[in-house]
Amino acid sequence: MAVLGSLVPRFWKKTDKRSIAECWPFDGTLSEYGSMFYKKSTSKVRAHRVSYAIHFSDPGELFVCHRCDNPGCVNPAHLFLGTNLDNMRDCANKGRTVFQQDPTKKPFGVRNGRHTFPDKTARGSRVNTAKLTESQVIELRRLSASGMSSYLLADRFGITPSTARKIVRGIYWRHVACH
Repeated sequence: MAVLGSLVPRFWKKTDKRSIAECWPFDGTLSEYGSMFYKKSTSKVRAHRVSYAIHFSDPGELFVCHRCDNPGCVNPAHLFLGTNLDNMRDCANKGRTVFQQDPTKKPFGVRNGRHTFPDKTARGSRVNTAKLTESQVIELRRLSASGMSSYLLADRFGITPSTARKIVRGIYWRHVACH
C-alpha cells in the first residue's frame, strides 16, 4: 500500500482501540465497512485493509477477512488473509449466506430455473419479442449452408447480419437442431 504513510495518523484518530479481544470499531465513515480516502484523491481504501497493512504487511490482491464478522472492526487480531474462495467458505461455514439466513429464498444457477424446468422456459417463437419461427431458423441455416451471405439472409428475414451469423453458429436459437 503505497499511500500507507499518509493514512496511518488518520487511521489511529478514527479507531476506537480497546482490548485485544474486543472489536475496534472504525469511526471514519457511515458505511458498513469503514473506508478512508487517500490524501488529495477520490480513491478509497477499506479501513480493515489499512489496519492489516499497518500491523502485518500489504495484503496485495488478497482479501482481508474478519474472524469476528463485524465489517467495521479493524482489530488486527480479528483479521486474516484469504482468497475470494476462502472468504466465501468462511461466510458459508458461519451460516451467513442469504440462503442460510432466509430459507424461503431459493438458490440460483444450475439447480434452479430454466436448467431444472426447461419445458417451462419460453424459447424461440414462444418468446413474445421473437422475429422468427423455428421453421424460418431452419430455412436460414439451410440457405447459409448453401452459400448465402449473412447480409442477404438478414435482408430476407428482417434481422441484422450479426444476428443471422449468431443463428447460423448456434449461439442464438440453439434449441433448434442444426443440420
